[in-house]
Amino acid sequence: MEKTITTAQHNKFEKVFTTDHVDVAIAVKDEMLPPYGVQRRRIHRVPPQLRRRSESRREYDPTIVSLGPYHHGQPELCAAEEVKHRFLYRLASGSDANKASLHRMILAQIGELRAYYADEDCVDRFSDGELATMMLLDACLMVALMEGLAGDSDVFLIWHQCLGIATLHFAFPDLMLLENQLPFPALKLILNLRRGKEGAGLINSFLNWFLAGDFNPEGGKKGLELEEEEELPLHLLEACHRMLVGSKSPITKKISGLKFTNPERDITIRSVMDLKSKGIEVTPSSSCSIRDIKFIPGAFQKAELQLPRRVVWTHALSTLSNVIAYEMSPGTVSGFEVLSYANFMKALTESAEDAKELQEQGIFVNRFQNQQQLVEELRGVDTFGMDNSDIFRDVKVEIEEHCKSKAKTWMVDLIHTWFATPWTVIALFAAIILLCLTLVQTYFTINPIT
Repeated sequence: MEKTITTAQHNKFEKVFTTDHVDVAIAVKDEMLPPYGVQRRRIHRVPPQLRRRSESRREYDPTIVSLGPYHHGQPELCAAEEVKHRFLYRLASGSDANKASLHRMILAQIGELRAYYADEDCVDRFSDGELATMMLLDACLMVALMEGLAGDSDVFLIWHQCLGIATLHFAFPDLMLLENQLPFPALKLILNLRRGKEGAGLINSFLNWFLAGDFNPEGGKKGLELEEEEELPLHLLEACHRMLVGSKSPITKKISGLKFTNPERDITIRSVMDLKSKGIEVTPSSSCSIRDIKFIPGAFQKAELQLPRRVVWTHALSTLSNVIAYEMSPGTVSGFEVLSYANFMKALTESAEDAKELQEQGIFVNRFQNQQQLVEELRGVDTFGMDNSDIFRDVKVEIEEHCKSKAKTWMVDLIHTWFATPWTVIALFAAIILLCLTLVQTYFTINPIT
């Protein structure tokens, strides 16, 4: 089928990333970019190199729910098929005619939806009718789980009857795996039929809940606005990536060629407690986006490092690994923003004290048993020795300038030295009183009272 190619689809994109030994810059020229669409943007499996690095962690494999064809039919995931049929029955109001109508709607687009998947051998195992049924059931499950979070108690009751409520803990993370994705048009079709214009808001609320623990974000918090996007996300995980990055376009678009020197390499981000000792406090930013990581110089030597709020638990870090795998997938237009964010947060969180400070300041909503477990799990997020040297560069430079400035840190050093504990405060005041008494005694020795 012939496709119209717009000028916007041929914009040049350049990205820079850092390996352990060399900065690599890739310039993707206009003539190298096929038009966006099904033929250009596809749902890939996790690159095998990434899987080999994490065979023991299984963060790329679903636990209880299969979505799409890549894991469909695996014995350990078949138990969830019953609940999918129950959710379809619920959405169709128990009508066989409604079920058939929904199936026809998916089937009418099945050629385009089939082409979303890069592993054609896997998808070709299913006929058009089988694939349409699979996508319809999967979309019904995804919509139902989101509605359950929105307050529909019937959803969780159905789940409890089929699988037991404890297994729900594993269902939501399965929605955020790279190999467990449904083409977004299929999800949007069911969402629009079920919720109308509220469908985009439901996804927005779900992602806010998954990332920041806030299903109904307050007015000041920015999220994903699907209706305003020029191009729909490829799948739910890409929508999550857009919310994390804050835009469909990459943060960094510059520099081409191969760099063997890196002037920014001397700039290392310090841990949270090191920053605190230099008068820099961490505070929550106003959105989930890593674009809102900012350094704000403050009056009287106080400064702030604003960071997005995050729920941190095993499955949230698994999602982070899958978003990184998405950034590294063939054809993904990305500046490795989330990968670089993971490196940034790992550098900030070196110890349990750092994790505790982030938790107390409202940056981390810690679901682990203790702070040390959080630190160890965060270290386990593999970034494969890569980093984008331009991501957060300005923030790092501003932090380093603040920390090296004696004028900005002398007051903090004074407070840290003499007011850290009650005993140092008592010792300071005792020394001041002793000094004053000595001065008085010296004065009256030189100038006796006549």
